[in-house]
Amino acid sequence: MIKSFFISVLLLIPFLGFSQINDSLVEPVISIEKKNHLKNLSITFDMRMEFQAYTFRGGDRYYNGIQFENGFTALGISAKLHERLNFHFRNRFNKGGDVQSLDQLGSNIELAYIDIKASPTLTIALGKTYAFYGGYEYEFKAMDVLEYNDIQSNALAFVTGAGITYQNSKYHKFGFQVLNSRTMLYEDLYGDVVAENIQEPDWPVAIVGNWRGSFFDDKLQTIYSLSYSNQVKKEVPIFLL
Repeated sequence: MIKSFFISVLLLIPFLGFSQINDSLVEPVISIEKKNHLKNLSITFDMRMEFQAYTFRGGDRYYNGIQFENGFTALGISAKLHERLNFHFRNRFNKGGDVQSLDQLGSNIELAYIDIKASPTLTIALGKTYAFYGGYEYEFKAMDVLEYNDIQSNALAFVTGAGITYQNSKYHKFGFQVLNSRTMLYEDLYGDVVAENIQEPDWPVAIVGNWRGSFFDDKLQTIYSLSYSNQVKKEVPIFLL
């Protein structure tokens, strides 16, 4: 009986080994031979946890109490695909994931764009990126900014479009963008609140120009922008930031 058992085990071993080989990946996604590719890949995970105390909140969130919150949680991936081509992606986990009716991306996807180094001084960006608004707040990670100023806290920072930047010299850089002025169609954004005389424009477009300057050996730095935003027909606000 014991002899028969050992003979059966010996006969099954080749089949078990064959199964393990076939169930394994022929080649790993990132092999040791391709480890140099990791030099061009950057993965970031940003998290800001908060301990909040509330004494008043309007609407259906009115209560007194304290709680832990995830104020900011995001995964970012960027990589160099070619000597002149890079891509950037950032997913904000504590934002709604509903696909927006205008740009057809979830609102949780803040960045999804490529940048092309057309020349040493000229860069082209295509996709969902950040608007070239003036001021320094957008220069920092959103995780590090607890409160934006009145205009930028109500402006859409991440929208889809195309832009170029031109490094005129060591001290001056110019940017120009053509973007969607929002991520949703007007009726989806405001619903039944839309007035009768409000009409959706053929192209809800925003045009942004930006100038970055540096003076006196970087002791004085400036970031100014002028933007034209077509939200509805015959109503075009212009912002200088």
